[in-house]
Amino acid sequence: FGTALLAFSIMLLQRLLSRRRQRWCTWPFALASVVTAIFVVFQLKGVGLVDKAMNGLAKQLAPLPAPDAAAIALHKQLFVVDMHADTLLWPRRNILERHNFGHVDLPRLIEGNVALQA
Repeated sequence: FGTALLAFSIMLLQRLLSRRRQRWCTWPFALASVVTAIFVVFQLKGVGLVDKAMNGLAKQLAPLPAPDAAAIALHKQLFVVDMHADTLLWPRRNILERHNFGHVDLPRLIEGNVALQA
């Protein structure tokens, strides 16, 4: 769908620019059509690729030590607040499912005892 839309926009651009007598008024429309087509194709195809490329989980060089019982008990009593998340920038990600990329999804929020996510 995205490729067809881009091809249609290019065809429209060529057709509009071929009209010599109205050249001054077709340039903005043609440019807006191409920019819109590129934006739509990026939204359909590119957002997921960029999300996974930019928001991958870091690989651990060494295994983390397990927390002791006192640390776990303290963490369960705390009111944990995360004041920043870019989750809404990535509309195709379902935050109800665990992912192997990104930093916020509901299963990890519950496991981390996060009470407020802003």
